[in-house]
Amino acid sequence: MGGIATPPSSAHVSGVISFGGSRKHAAVINTNVPPPLASIAQQHANVHQLWGTTCENVAQTIVHRMRRFAKTSQKAARAVVHAHTPTTQGNAPLFFASITSSVAANNPIAGDLAVTTTMKKKGRASGITPASEIKTQFEHFDANGDGTLDFEEVQKACARLRLPSSDEYVAELFEEADDDKDGKINFGEFKKYVHKREKLMSAAFNKIDVDADGTLTLKEALKAVKNIGLPANEADARHMIEILDRNNDGEVTYEEFRDYLCLLPRAQLRSNATWNWLSISSDKVCSAPRSQPFKSLVCGGFAGMCSRIISAPLERARLIIQSRPAGTTSIGGALVSIVNTEGPAGLFRGCGVACMKVVPSTALQFAIFENTKDFFVLRRQEKHMTADLSVPERLLAGGLAGVVATAICAPLDTVRTQMSVPGSGLKPGAGVVDAFKYVNKTFGWRGFYKGLGPTLGSDLVGNAIGFFLYDTFSDMFRNATGRKPSPSEKGLLGGMSACVCMTLTMPLEICMTRMRIQGCGDNPILYKNTVDCLQQIVRKEGAKALFSGAGASYLKVYPQIACVYAVYEVLARVMAIKGLNAYA
Repeated sequence: MGGIATPPSSAHVSGVISFGGSRKHAAVINTNVPPPLASIAQQHANVHQLWGTTCENVAQTIVHRMRRFAKTSQKAARAVVHAHTPTTQGNAPLFFASITSSVAANNPIAGDLAVTTTMKKKGRASGITPASEIKTQFEHFDANGDGTLDFEEVQKACARLRLPSSDEYVAELFEEADDDKDGKINFGEFKKYVHKREKLMSAAFNKIDVDADGTLTLKEALKAVKNIGLPANEADARHMIEILDRNNDGEVTYEEFRDYLCLLPRAQLRSNATWNWLSISSDKVCSAPRSQPFKSLVCGGFAGMCSRIISAPLERARLIIQSRPAGTTSIGGALVSIVNTEGPAGLFRGCGVACMKVVPSTALQFAIFENTKDFFVLRRQEKHMTADLSVPERLLAGGLAGVVATAICAPLDTVRTQMSVPGSGLKPGAGVVDAFKYVNKTFGWRGFYKGLGPTLGSDLVGNAIGFFLYDTFSDMFRNATGRKPSPSEKGLLGGMSACVCMTLTMPLEICMTRMRIQGCGDNPILYKNTVDCLQQIVRKEGAKALFSGAGASYLKVYPQIACVYAVYEVLARVMAIKGLNAYA
């Protein structure tokens, strides 16, 4: 009963012979009647032929089942290795599984039964980098080999990858990595820095590595760029691979990609890894992903809401002063009158609807301004011009932002004015819905756009000059100090630009306020249009009346606009708006 099968005796063979329940090669042999010798010899030959066919079936079945077993083993091995084995170079380690089997038989396919299956899988980035690899990366950055990374070494590392190397950019990296704030990053701090952002880095890599093979290819890079809504071609993707591919094998491993990710600020790593990768690989300015305009809207809206709440009492005083003849009311008198007649809550009357107006208005202004500037930059690039915008382009971007935002939000501004000015016809304690109903009932839908002419003029001039001066003051600050202003410093510069704008547009503000409230409650209709309003004010009250309420306006505008710019810049940094262009 050895390991070699022998054919059954042919003395008396009867019935059906089959393998594995299959009747494909079955044969029926009947030998109940003693045959002649020739017939017996023929039967022996038939039995041997049948047995050979049966062995062939056995061999084929074994091959089939071994192939299935090999595939199952590959999947199981991959899962076990990924789950239980420490990673190497940020990837699951290489795993080799080989199965070899041969079946010897006296048939033609005996030599074809050898099956060898080899599986070599790098796997996805797991987010667990061994200390030895972090040490290698640290030494790669440590140019002078003194065991620490100083400011200049990090700047050079950024420059090698074409990342920004400005003091502002590198300082942000040091803020996160330099725990003891001694101006140098030792290996312990670097190791902790890498481990803190492992999850973000591996997620950024795996999002691009769609086939989970542990490397980024040209095709994957191109697909990742298109997925975020950016135009790109194979040449762009090839440059992306080349800039990170240290060993020039045409692919980017997690280890190579990690060098780049380690030098990205946390907000940029979280939101813009692909966009920034494209940016550093190209000499041209890249357009923004489709998510950027929405982020600008959110930042601008939140900044506007914060500023409006802070300045609500002074805004209420300003509207009261400007709605009355010049010199009849002071800032203090207006505030005291409000508190005496309405209580402290009266200082914030109309603040809710003001926020309803200022949130979309400020959001639209910043979003339109930033996107219009990006449009001009891309057009300049197409014409092979410098990326620095001209004065007319900056003014147009700011003016367009103001006009569009004002036209959309005019009804909310009208309702806010009605709620803020006494004698407008609204009952004390009336809410936003009541104000909307009153304006619609009294004037119809056109009433929501009363004073729109001077409002558009005021916002066109104000925003055009305001945004232009803000950019100009920021450039002056950078030239004087050698660095970009911080968010708080940008807020102060923004407040200065707002005061200059307000001085230029205050006559239109006075005109706008008086035209909105005329015909409401105890306020008679006095003015035909904007020009008539300006002429009557100068004739009856003097030119100084065009600047009535200036004190309250300055007190309100400076902190309000400073808050807008400061909060916007902080949120823009947190939400990674502008990508690496924010550090240019």
